[in-house]
Amino acid sequence: MSCPYDTDRSTEVTKVSIVLKDTADWRNWYQYQKQLAGAKGIWKYADPDGSDEFYTANKEPSEPSLEKYAKTENNRRKTAAASAAAAAADAAQRTQDDGEGDTPPINTPDPIEYSDLKEKEREVYKEAMALWEKRLANFKTLKKAYEGFSLQILGTIATEHLFMIILEISPRRQIQILRDRFSPGEWDRHEQLRVRYDALKKRPKNANIESWLDNWISTCMEGKEADSPTFLRDNPQRDFI
Repeated sequence: MSCPYDTDRSTEVTKVSIVLKDTADWRNWYQYQKQLAGAKGIWKYADPDGSDEFYTANKEPSEPSLEKYAKTENNRRKTAAASAAAAAADAAQRTQDDGEGDTPPINTPDPIEYSDLKEKEREVYKEAMALWEKRLANFKTLKKAYEGFSLQILGTIATEHLFMIILEISPRRQIQILRDRFSPGEWDRHEQLRVRYDALKKRPKNANIESWLDNWISTCMEGKEADSPTFLRDNPQRDFI
């Protein structure tokens, strides 16, 4: 079957043949957005019935610090710092007893450098950095997909309806607003399916057979899924013959 979506992957926002103009477009438009977001791994953050929040569930990973992996140098510095502190305290006590002189300053150690790490510590640090870089790249990719999805939605809405969601930056909120406006009620959906089905029964002589067959199958499947009266029993099989 041919793909019903006309995509241009060279653009940031996917160009599709489905534009949401009225209730008749809602189901196909919604299914396409769901498939697109699912492929990018962000549907659970855009699902209008979901509760997962992107920025709550996804935090930018922190870069590993050298201090955490320089155990040998840290131990040496702790020992040196303890000795220096003890010496400073002793000197301060003597100064206080003598009643003269200033308290000697306590030296602040220089920041840990990569050269301070031992060979084994460097290996562990490199592994941690590689893992961090991978997680950071994944986070940026997911964030870009999530933030770009709201633009994707805007690009598939009829111009006259953009005012409803133009100020919304949350894909979930955008879809919720559009669903409230365009999702048909049960009776409306049955009627839309009936009209589509009746049109397909009158197949034009010059119609593309493959395209017509795709539409016939998808409409019948949708009708049965919706328990629409038009598609009960063997009506589709009889009409097809």
